[in-house]
Amino acid sequence: MKKSLFMCGIAALALASCTQNEVLDVNDSRAIGFSGTGINNITRTDITSADFKEFKVFGGYDVNPIFDGVVVTKNGQSWTYTPPQYWVGGKNYKFGAYAPDASGIAPSWNYNTGLTLEVNSDMTNQNDVIYADATASPDEDLAIGTDNVSLTFKHLLSKVSFCFKKDNTLEALTVTLSNFKVANLTTNAKWVEGVQEAAASPTLGNYTHNGGTIASGTGYTTTPFYVIPQSVNAFAITADISAVDAAGSIIKEGTINALVPTTGITKWDANNQYKYTATLSIDNIDPTDPTDPDPKPIEFTGDVESWTTPAKEGNVTVQ
Repeated sequence: MKKSLFMCGIAALALASCTQNEVLDVNDSRAIGFSGTGINNITRTDITSADFKEFKVFGGYDVNPIFDGVVVTKNGQSWTYTPPQYWVGGKNYKFGAYAPDASGIAPSWNYNTGLTLEVNSDMTNQNDVIYADATASPDEDLAIGTDNVSLTFKHLLSKVSFCFKKDNTLEALTVTLSNFKVANLTTNAKWVEGVQEAAASPTLGNYTHNGGTIASGTGYTTTPFYVIPQSVNAFAITADISAVDAAGSIIKEGTINALVPTTGITKWDANNQYKYTATLSIDNIDPTDPTDPDPKPIEFTGDVESWTTPAKEGNVTVQ
């Protein structure tokens, strides 16, 4: 009798151990995971699939978020966060995510309106900003709807750069551009579930670049500016410029000024890059000597491309 009771006790312990493992396995399989976070673009300053290592996620199934700015990081080919959260059956989940976690980006979450991002993209906040959202509805017994949350990110901003080349009147000279400025562009906006809206207090600002030497053939191109997508009115650019001969003598120096009109490009869209190109002549330089004649106007051409391909030049006449 004692032997029978002993064997029953062993069987009961084994059954209890098995049951506990099964419950743990089910719970682990019900943990909410993330996947599908690929991004395609081209330049080293953008967030790319290769260097995309971290994002913040918000979300849940009611007014109380389960994820409230939780950091999700890449670990090998997987994305992880702590502590793990688990699916609840029969609920409708919403998620919103963004990157990078940088100054100038203010997130807020509401289950009904999703993730709102207020973005300041002025010269002190030059970041590529990406966003993704997703929904999920697991059934009551969690048989379906508990796959990893698939997030496909998109770029919210536009990029703008300026290329300066020199014509035959400057070809033999060393031409240096400095103190480049684009004036009075909109620098902030907000996105509600990825849809752009005007900021509560819109601001205008300038974008500046130190400049460099205008090479023969290739010219000189400013680093791209991350800008708020916006309707483009005529905008002003200015820069200092000097032309020096082989002996080091200054042939001409002064400023260049241009009002870039909007013929051909009337709007900067998200996930697009815009490159404006001008070929300078010595007559475009406004000298410091007021007795010299007025400079000839600068003519620009412009082109737009998706970030997935390099911007081309000279297809759309801007002025």
